[in-house]
This record gives sequence, structure tokens and C-alpha cells, in this order.
Amino acid sequence: MAASSNRKSLPGFYKQLNESPVWFFEPVKVRKKTKRSSGPYYAVERLISKRIFKGNTEYLVKWEAYSLYYFSWEDEGNLTRDLIRSYDKPVIEKSRLQANIDTLSCTILS
Repeated sequence: MAASSNRKSLPGFYKQLNESPVWFFEPVKVRKKTKRSSGPYYAVERLISKRIFKGNTEYLVKWEAYSLYYFSWEDEGNLTRDLIRSYDKPVIEKSRLQANIDTLSCTILS
């Protein structure tokens, strides 16, 4: 019995769950599977980050129609070249870039 009372007093996972924002617990939508030559694939919303793990390049993937809880690290070979290219060399519209530069300049000069 001492172990169970000890667990309740420790801060950690359960305290974090109580303090988590509502979006963390949003219901999960079912992913549509589409057959390709290499097997089923799932829609990717965007790539978040890149790392090298045990000599392999991996990307942190945000899956479309899934909450942040379902991010996963995927091997570079599991992703399309276009998706990786869009992460490595993003295409930013000049008008959007100029608007951000103007906003930053105004903020700095104010």
C-alpha cells in the first residue's frame, strides 16, 4: 500500500495530463489508406524536424487529420522526394516574405 500512496504524491505524467490543453485530447479521425506499389501510405500534413538516428536520416512527421500526439519519426526512404525537398528548400512567396520583413522592420524601429 505504501507504493500506491507514493505514486499519487509524485508530480509527473498525471499532473501534465490535467494541465494539457484541450487540443491534445481531440478525437482521432480515421486515416484513409490508399494502395501504392510499395504498400499503404498515409497523408502527411508537413515535416516538422530532421534528425540523424543511428546513421539514418529521419523526419518528424505531422500526419494529416491527426493531433500532435501522433507525430512520428519516419525514415527518409518512407517519404517522397517532393516532401523532403519542400522541407529542405521551402518555397516562400516573395509577397509573403516582404510582408514579414516589413512587419519585422516596423517592430524593430518602434
